[in-house]
Formats: sequence, structure tokens, C-alpha cells
Amino acid sequence: MRHSHARPRRYRTLWPPAEGIRVMRTPSRPAYSPERARLAVAVALRDGRIERGPCEVCEAAEGVEAYIANPAQPFALSWRCPTHMPR
Repeated sequence: MRHSHARPRRYRTLWPPAEGIRVMRTPSRPAYSPERARLAVAVALRDGRIERGPCEVCEAAEGVEAYIANPAQPFALSWRCPTHMPR
């Protein structure tokens, strides 16, 4: 007897899959996405864990943004002014 609060079984998993059946897994969100890297840097700036530096190309201090070359390493960043920011 199934209780009313029990979760229904949506499907039954057979592993390993039968021969000829291809299994594809797609992550709902990549582990290292640019959005998550930007958020991590924004939170660290807000909390004071990192500070803005001057532009690494021209040494300008105004309007400097964080440039994250590799989203897998969000804190290995460089500071760039809007003129030198690659877009």
C-alpha cells in the first residue's frame, strides 16, 4: 500500500543500459560557468576579500573591471579598463 505522501516512481533505472541503448547525461548548469565566476568575484569584492587594482595595461584607476580569462579559476583575474577589456 502506497502512502499519499510517498514520492511516485517516475521511471525504473536499469544499469548498465541494454546493448544498443545510448545514455547521454547533460548537466543542468556547468560547474565553471562565466556567470558563477562573475558572481564569486562580485561577492568577494563586496565582502572586502579582494580589492580593485589599476588597469594592467595602462595603469588607469577609473572604471576598472575584473577580467576573468578562465572561469574555472575565478580569482586568477586581471584588472582592465573599458578601453583594454576584450569583448
